[in-house]
Amino acid sequence: MALFNMFKVPKHQKYRYIPRYWDPEKEDLEERVRQASQQTTAGPEDMKARISRGFQRRASYRGNAARQANRRSNMMLFVIIIALVFLAYLVLTRNFPVIEKLLQ
Repeated sequence: MALFNMFKVPKHQKYRYIPRYWDPEKEDLEERVRQASQQTTAGPEDMKARISRGFQRRASYRGNAARQANRRSNMMLFVIIIALVFLAYLVLTRNFPVIEKLLQ
């Protein structure tokens, strides 16, 4: 039995930690409420910072899904282009004598 296990390499173990009681939306809401209560003056710099945080928050929520959708879209476009090139090649190679007669 030891001879058969000698060449077998064990697979690495992956560490997958998923927090049990964590609500990112609730945490984000609490952070926004805390920051809103701290803001006593609504100057232009405060407004710029608040707008910037809003953009960052939206970008972080949609970032991963958008990247995956973009990658999927690019791959589909590549496959369609390859299929069209292959189809054009087949049409031209099989019908080239007919096309040549039409051109003369």
